[in-house]
Amino acid sequence: MMKNFTPCLFACCFLFAVPVFSQVAIDGSFGNNGKVTTAYPIAESEIYKVHTLADGKILTCSTWSQEGISYPAVVRYLSNGLIDEAFGANGIARISMTAEYPEPVDMFVQNDGKILVAGTHEIVRNGGNFAIQRLNADGSFDNSFGANSVVITNFGGYNGARDILVQPDQKILVSGVSNGTPSSGENYSIGRYNPDGSLDDTFGINGKSIIDFSTDTSNASESADKMKLQSDGKIMIAGYSKTAFHENFSMIRLNANGSLDTTFGNLGQFVLNYGGTEEDKFRSLAITPDNKYIAAGSSYNQESRHSKMVFIKLNADGSYDTSFGTNGILAITNQQ
Repeated sequence: MMKNFTPCLFACCFLFAVPVFSQVAIDGSFGNNGKVTTAYPIAESEIYKVHTLADGKILTCSTWSQEGISYPAVVRYLSNGLIDEAFGANGIARISMTAEYPEPVDMFVQNDGKILVAGTHEIVRNGGNFAIQRLNADGSFDNSFGANSVVITNFGGYNGARDILVQPDQKILVSGVSNGTPSSGENYSIGRYNPDGSLDDTFGINGKSIIDFSTDTSNASESADKMKLQSDGKIMIAGYSKTAFHENFSMIRLNANGSLDTTFGNLGQFVLNYGGTEEDKFRSLAITPDNKYIAAGSSYNQESRHSKMVFIKLNADGSYDTSFGTNGILAITNQQ
């Protein structure tokens, strides 16, 4: 359940392996004693992405809800935390996509300064689609992209975009969830677009790749939440898959053309049922310089109501890197 609050600019630091928390201090020169609050006439809000520009300005991408409608917004701040009124409308660019309930969004800043936002656009109730909107660097709509700066893609059933990145050739990858095909459940869904927003028909089937983990379609629930692009063009994706009423950590590797790379894991897929009946979901993904994979996520036990932070390190072939943690897995318990 989301709390009612206005968007606050924040930085989240995770210090791994070395306990140096005593060295962290709030920068009092930023905003009001290190904090920035942006007031807006809304009921609920949540920040999903923060990006620092080369000139020190800061972009945030959040979802804002008002009168039963949720929509994303991009806000730009000066390096001192003051809102940059030269961006959008008084510092705020409202994104065109809307949904009945708040949906996750992601943001990517291109090398030319243009801003891509991916999320869900609900045309009718329970009829959401992948949505991408591109802004110019000043927060105005980039009408050279899609239709009036917006691209809507229907993968079948209800769809929601979760992550977005741009390849070196400027093609755009978007990952998320859809529940139309090939089963009645939700599936990993990935689309690739040309720089103008049109689907790239050299990827998957007509620009779309749908990966189904579950053999139990009545309980299937899968989502491709985080992507990373390898130097060879292959695509790593992490999220979760659901079987027997609980979510599992899951990852896939795609070839550059959108097909599963069967040299990774089990025919292109990695699944870990870490906590039995717990809810296991990857939240972050990184590729190391030696081409190994570190995925981080949360494991929540519904019975004890305790959660753990879980880190997994895999070799390039999808096997566990046993030099990391305990046989490739590190878990940190968070109990109140």
